[in-house]
Amino acid sequence: MMENSDILIHMGLVALSTGGFYLLFHLLFNKGHHFQFNRILILSSLIFSFIFPFLSFNVHQPFFEAVNQFDIQQVTDLWAVETLKENEITGKLVKTAFSFLAGIFIIYALGVLIFFIRYIVKLSSIIKIIRQNEKIEKDQYTIVKLKEGTPTFSFAHFIFSDQLPGPQNKAIFDHEKCHVIHRHSYDLLLVEFLLVLQWFNPFIYLFKNRLVEIHEFLADENVLKQGHGKVSYLKHLGAAAGIHFPHQFTSSFYSNILKRIQMINRNKSVRIKLWKAVIPFVFAATIVFTYSGFNGQLIVPDNHLLKLQTDQALQVKFHLPLRKDKHFKVTSGFGMRMHPILKEKRMHNGIDYAAKKGVKIFASASGVVRKATYNKNYGNYLIIDHENGFSSLYAQMEAIRVKEGEKVNVDYVIGTVGSSGLSTAPHLHFEIMKDGKHVNPDDYLEPYQ
Repeated sequence: MMENSDILIHMGLVALSTGGFYLLFHLLFNKGHHFQFNRILILSSLIFSFIFPFLSFNVHQPFFEAVNQFDIQQVTDLWAVETLKENEITGKLVKTAFSFLAGIFIIYALGVLIFFIRYIVKLSSIIKIIRQNEKIEKDQYTIVKLKEGTPTFSFAHFIFSDQLPGPQNKAIFDHEKCHVIHRHSYDLLLVEFLLVLQWFNPFIYLFKNRLVEIHEFLADENVLKQGHGKVSYLKHLGAAAGIHFPHQFTSSFYSNILKRIQMINRNKSVRIKLWKAVIPFVFAATIVFTYSGFNGQLIVPDNHLLKLQTDQALQVKFHLPLRKDKHFKVTSGFGMRMHPILKEKRMHNGIDYAAKKGVKIFASASGVVRKATYNKNYGNYLIIDHENGFSSLYAQMEAIRVKEGEKVNVDYVIGTVGSSGLSTAPHLHFEIMKDGKHVNPDDYLEPYQ
């Protein structure tokens, strides 16, 4: 389940992606006559921008030999934390009721709620018009008969008009018929729904306006191809200028009149240049490879993970798996200790960090997740294999956020603190092994800056 911060990060990535695509569209395709291509490009850009943060490319083949076998059955190593009541550290963990990030998320969520209500109200108003008025079935569309003086418009397979088709309004009905046949309303419904999730994103509003224009350009082009004279059709458009059109989610002959007149009078380009058509796909591929597997950071390049370490003097440097601003504390270190339950000296093969439940746990070094599972003693735990014969273990986790075989970078979020096994309070039990032997993590941990 995504946390509030993850949602905000993903929505931010969507906004950045749509901004990049809109800039490309405005520079390369804004003035062309390739309306169907532009329509597909806009819709593809928007859909891609929403799905790419969720793309993940995991390699399910280990890059390192699993030489370190952690003994997860030893209960004596599992009572990792001293008998410590959670309320004993509560005072250190109390924060401001509404942090800045929480406030931003609340504002975002309220905006989503308001725009969703707006979406439902607008859609319901159109459905209400359909239900309350007379309907006349035609071959490819249905006429909804409106009161006199209402501008003609279309939605889904309905054409709304105060008149029936005739010689005097054939061009207008052919225009709306094009919207119906090519299902332009579904484009608008999709974009309006994306606006619910990205109500703060100005680029989606810009894309929406361009899509509405392109729909009208396509309909105009279709009408002229059917044999309507250019001069007479321009007169129809001129007569429609200034008529107010109030309905959203719909297409209408009376929208974007001046731009449509300019487009009809403009010389058409012969064909779209190949290099222009390729650029958006190159841009999309760049985004995918940059953010593939995104979960708060970037994936380490394969060549770095596969690099052979022949110099045994080079050691893997491990970062602290928790952040100091989360007020954790070490409750048990590596070595012989008096067991808190058995009251006798036992070897403790790791370090225990007491922290509040739900605090994020980070990968201490880059590597590949060998195991991510549950054990009644260790609770939710995972093992990461690193370079040069090192492995690290993280136990007692509340939740695991990575999968077996997944590549992770140093400081990648891999889970949250919990008390899921044999444990007296929330904490992280952390171990490091080198060439099959337990080592003291303190000898390899770099101080957190």
